[in-house]
Amino acid sequence: MLGVSSCTEEITNATETHPIEKELAEGGRFKLENCLKRKVKGASDKTKRDQNWRGEEMVELWELVHA
Repeated sequence: MLGVSSCTEEITNATETHPIEKELAEGGRFKLENCLKRKVKGASDKTKRDQNWRGEEMVELWELVHA
């Protein structure tokens, strides 16, 4: 199973715990096979929206297998 996640919730303090990390620690249904994390590219100069937080955002790719 592959899951893609963004750390936007953590940056904006919407959640205190990462839902995938919580499932791995407490759920027992899955085992972590691989996790890749990359920084998000900066916003386009053409956008008018405030996206200053994008410099802190990370995209995560989680590869999970059934336990």
